[in-house]
Amino acid sequence: MNPPLAHPPSYEWPLYPIKSKLLINKDLSLQILTQLNECRLRQQFTDVILTVDQEELHCHRCVLAASSPYFQATFSNEFQEAINAHVTLHDISPWVMKKILDYIYTGTLEINLDMALDYLKTGHMLQYPAIVEACCELLSQHLHPSNCLGVKELASLYQCKELESAAYSYVLEHFTSVIDKSEELAELSLDSLVKYLSADNIDISSEVILWKAIREWVCFDIESRRRCLYDLLLCMRLKQLSPKELKVVASDSLVREEPKCAELVESVGCKQGERLLISQSESLHLSDDKFSSSENMKLQACQRGARPSTLPRDVIVLFGGPSHYQLTNMVAYDPKKYKWINHLPSPPESSIRSSIASYKDMIFITGGIVNNRLSDALWVFCCKEKKWVQRTSLCEPRAQHSSVAMDGVLYLSGGVRLNEEQNLVSMTEIHAYDIASDTWRVVGCNNVPKLESTLLGFNNILYELGGQTNGAYTSTMQTYRVTNDGLVNDTGEHYVLPCDSEPGPLRAALDDKDHIIVLWERTGRLFSLNTHDRRFYQVNHSLTSLSGCLTAFNRHAYILGGSENGKPVGRVLDISTHTYSSITLPLELTVHKCIHVKM
Repeated sequence: MNPPLAHPPSYEWPLYPIKSKLLINKDLSLQILTQLNECRLRQQFTDVILTVDQEELHCHRCVLAASSPYFQATFSNEFQEAINAHVTLHDISPWVMKKILDYIYTGTLEINLDMALDYLKTGHMLQYPAIVEACCELLSQHLHPSNCLGVKELASLYQCKELESAAYSYVLEHFTSVIDKSEELAELSLDSLVKYLSADNIDISSEVILWKAIREWVCFDIESRRRCLYDLLLCMRLKQLSPKELKVVASDSLVREEPKCAELVESVGCKQGERLLISQSESLHLSDDKFSSSENMKLQACQRGARPSTLPRDVIVLFGGPSHYQLTNMVAYDPKKYKWINHLPSPPESSIRSSIASYKDMIFITGGIVNNRLSDALWVFCCKEKKWVQRTSLCEPRAQHSSVAMDGVLYLSGGVRLNEEQNLVSMTEIHAYDIASDTWRVVGCNNVPKLESTLLGFNNILYELGGQTNGAYTSTMQTYRVTNDGLVNDTGEHYVLPCDSEPGPLRAALDDKDHIIVLWERTGRLFSLNTHDRRFYQVNHSLTSLSGCLTAFNRHAYILGGSENGKPVGRVLDISTHTYSSITLPLELTVHKCIHVKM
């Protein structure tokens, strides 16, 4: 056997352009971290123990230091933690800390809504920005009236600017619901509450809603918070309250027991010509001189103009129910804010084959069939007060008629009534309801009465489109002129509407640019009629909406409800550009009618 070589043999290697090889193992770092995690779980080679609420968690000092500036500073300074094998962490849940340790060693952390706030707090404390960012993203996607106040306060505390901004905007946009559903309102600081109440873009229907929030906050700790009432009242725009609403505030015991608050509310009432609290015999004359110069500035602030959300705005109201003709639900859509307005009171009676019309901020439901009987009821919904009231009944019960409101008058045409033999017969009389005087009268006659036609009104002209005669759908439009004395006369104008096949149900609406938009329900064909030159214009359209409805304003056609391929649909057509956008309906609803109204 030859003895071993003292030196390895030397070789002459052939010359190549590359004399080295770079080894890159992209999996090595992950493999090392995986092995370190297994060592941690076996408590092998660990050199530090985190004590969290008396629970000990074994870790590797270098891994913690590499993962977080917090731990790097903890193990690098001259404090006892830098050399001790035990480090105590306060105000942290052991369960949360275990999950964060798993994240440190694996890079994976599942964050659910129930624990998001705890992860956010701990991630911020231990300086894990990725955890904080993930929590903020999750929370911003699940803001709700019940949690948005707390999320906003926590985001502010931990300087999460994007989440703070999102939560603050959410509170303002849903403030009415926040008052009803949040238990955190009473826990707000005075400064936070003042910031919300003073916001110009807070979404409320009336300033009196802010009084509800103020009262709830003060009564939560009435002894210490009573002194804050005056400053909170100054956040309200008391001048915008109606006399009735102002009396609600003025008569509240909280206000009456605070002289300064009572004087403030009374001063606003005096400017409105109302005496709210103080009788004439007391000879107390309130003026701006009763307040200091700084208070006068605040007083002027509470008398500023109305907030945008309290002004009437264009909305679309949908009526519908489980069937094509039944009215059980009422919802509204704000096209400007792209959001639905819920919590509207349903129609007082569940009617079928009734007629719906709108005028300014009022909605009218007339007649129909209620409990298997023809109805003569007139229900009026006041959008400002959000309530239904019953007005003078129709001249006689009717159903399957059409209606439209124009220049302060509600017109009814067509439909059926009961004759003396209690048989259903066509209704030939055109009835008119004067909205201001709450009175009905007969104003005209329809020689060819129709069932379920569409009635539109513009510039003293009534347009009746479609409908049924003798059990068959028609494709005609006829016009009526309203005379100076309020009578309705047939103009003799009759038009045949463009139709590709047999006539069927149609939907029609009057755009505010003097165009009538018509949709054939069966074919989905959409066209417009210029009311000046009486010319028809084809509109590109590809939607077949079954049992849907149509309304239009501001050069947009809203085709809502019904179904397409078995699914509820909502589309918006820009008439100028022939482009579409979609609307997600808040509930599956067979829509009977949608109207444009000021709310």
